[in-house]
Amino acid sequence: MVRNITKAKRHRPRTAARSFAWRRSAKIFGVAAFFASVLTGVYYGTRVETFQVRTVLVQGGTTISPMAIRSVVEEVLDGSYFGLVPHRFAYQVPREEIERRLREVPRLAQVRITQPHRTELAIEFEEYQPRALWCGGAHECMFIDTVGFAFAEAPASLLGSLYPRITVSSSSPKYAAYVPSQVSLPDMLTLRAVFARYGLSLLEVRYVDDYDVWYLFTQGSVLKTRRAEPADIVIKRLEELFATTQYASLPKDGFKSIDLRFGNRVYVRDKNAQGEVPEDAAVASTTAVQAEPLD
Repeated sequence: MVRNITKAKRHRPRTAARSFAWRRSAKIFGVAAFFASVLTGVYYGTRVETFQVRTVLVQGGTTISPMAIRSVVEEVLDGSYFGLVPHRFAYQVPREEIERRLREVPRLAQVRITQPHRTELAIEFEEYQPRALWCGGAHECMFIDTVGFAFAEAPASLLGSLYPRITVSSSSPKYAAYVPSQVSLPDMLTLRAVFARYGLSLLEVRYVDDYDVWYLFTQGSVLKTRRAEPADIVIKRLEELFATTQYASLPKDGFKSIDLRFGNRVYVRDKNAQGEVPEDAAVASTTAVQAEPLD
């Protein structure tokens, strides 16, 4: 009898270990089952139709197609968070991701994302407004806005005076870059408006070197100035020139060049002038028609 009791006592630790292992396995299984049920609930719960963004409203722009904007948004909404929560879930719409993707669309400047209703997403956007072209060699041009930001490539076939070309001898146009600091777009836009009053259609602004700027017109004429001279000085000197009896009809009759680079002296070559005047001899040249000194 004593022997049997002793034998039973020897087996108790093994039975306790088995019981502990079973309880631990049961806990692990219970926790796993709990998380599985939670994940299942999240997976199916976030896909309930009433919680899905189904409508994308797009408004704005002039040249960017609303369909192109909607396509980008729909592509983002078709994704999910870790394959679990869909991006269309009304309470977890990835607005930052949508905005980041939309800003990759050429010419798009500003975007605003709102959610007027639980199942609707509204996209309002604005485009960059081109004011000029920043061009390099081989007709390589970029559209630039009023602050000189290059926001899209311009077609090589785009010619004429709708968007004046800006060329800088020391630089080439680059996407998402700004024109060189020496380019003054406000001055160019101001001068363009003044030129138009005289019937001169600005075609190109050429920064030929570190000192000179040439304004080329569709009529084939050119105005030569110094970079250091602001727009108001150039305008004043032109107005004084065209106010003289001798040159009052110059804008109408046409000219080859007007050179304002030599202080208060202006050198004019009319449209009938023959040959070219060397740049280093412009001041002393007798073939150029010299206007009266402008004080």
